[in-house]
Amino acid sequence: MYSKTELKMLSDISRGYDTVPSLIGSMGITRAQAYKVLRSLREKEILCTKKGSIVLERKTHVALLMRTLRSSRGSYVPLSNNGIDILAELNVPRTVKELSESLNIHQTTISEKIREMSALSMVRKEGTKYYVNQKIWPDLTELTHACHSYRRNNDGRAAPGSIIHMTSKDLVVFSNDSETGSTKTAFSRYTEYGIKVGLGTNYYCNLEQVSLEDIFIHSLHVISDNDDWWLRMMALIFYVKHKGELKDVDHRMKNEMDTVLTGTRVKGWVPLHEMNERAEMYGVTL
Repeated sequence: MYSKTELKMLSDISRGYDTVPSLIGSMGITRAQAYKVLRSLREKEILCTKKGSIVLERKTHVALLMRTLRSSRGSYVPLSNNGIDILAELNVPRTVKELSESLNIHQTTISEKIREMSALSMVRKEGTKYYVNQKIWPDLTELTHACHSYRRNNDGRAAPGSIIHMTSKDLVVFSNDSETGSTKTAFSRYTEYGIKVGLGTNYYCNLEQVSLEDIFIHSLHVISDNDDWWLRMMALIFYVKHKGELKDVDHRMKNEMDTVLTGTRVKGWVPLHEMNERAEMYGVTL
């Protein structure tokens, strides 16, 4: 996630302003402000300074980001803050409500970002859903994948060697085959609530304590990140067992569960009748 000022600086760097004095002139900021932004970008491993010049890191997501910023002077605005995260979700059509649920971002914020993207034709609308306009912005999908891949594999809140399933400003959910000392969550806590899951890995988060609802939501983040039919089945059984406490959870994967429970076939899910035998082992009727 990059601030508007950080991306404005990178946009100017992409156009040849690669020294502090030139950036001060192009951005109209003080030397202290310039060094503050450069320090932030250095901490995010985007660039470094060598002999007075600014040098970009040789990373795929950095190269793609610079190419996108260079393609339009105003592109830094919609990409800033939550922009890249929103675009990553729009590789398939999504409504504002679906984006809000998936990213846990207020719908007003999503709508404002959509307006900024629409102004530059970054997204198109089909009915009530938006999607990336790849005809005009062919690099956006690759950029969002590269940024997410880098961030998810370089989040300092997760133990080294972890697989990160979800990351945001306040939360990271990850799995690791080893004991890490972090707070266990998701499927690693199901046994405490009457659902024993055979696991080959441990699931963790950066929170100090987790509630039943947290554990369930973190499970939804995990199954959103992969199509493991076993984990999806166990999450659904857990949901039904504690439905009274979890019925108000607002998440796309929970909505899929509700559809599955009607007997409707949903891609990625085992048919309901095939899950019944396993559910009965835990005293749950689907």
